[in-house]
Amino acid sequence: MSAQHDIKANQGSSLLVHFQYLDEDGNPIDISGWNAEMQVRRSVGSDSKLLHLTPNGVTSGGTGATFGFTGGIRLSSNMGGTGSLDGGILVIAGATATGFIPEGIHQYDLELKDPSGSVTRLVEGRFDCSGEVTR
Repeated sequence: MSAQHDIKANQGSSLLVHFQYLDEDGNPIDISGWNAEMQVRRSVGSDSKLLHLTPNGVTSGGTGATFGFTGGIRLSSNMGGTGSLDGGILVIAGATATGFIPEGIHQYDLELKDPSGSVTRLVEGRFDCSGEVTR
């Protein structure tokens, strides 16, 4: 079962979120060689992605157009992105990417895929985006 964690984001501001994947005894899980994907949608059943992050980068756009921006997912990373941490997952979306996320309460999840292809939904929850006035 996935963990529940709500994310609060500001439209037009950089977003950094850090998770650590631990086993049931609280020990970090080695995720070297794994893949990750995080998506934000207006609702669980929505067809369009407001934000899509992978280790290769981030795309954003809820109006049908999708653009590539700064950010992505760094696996085995510490919170600052300056070193390694077993089980560490750093999610980064630049200010331009978050600027395309509409104000409101959305849904997200983060999934990990191990080298054998097994997928684990690690965390899910609300993605609250407050609107930007200064732009």
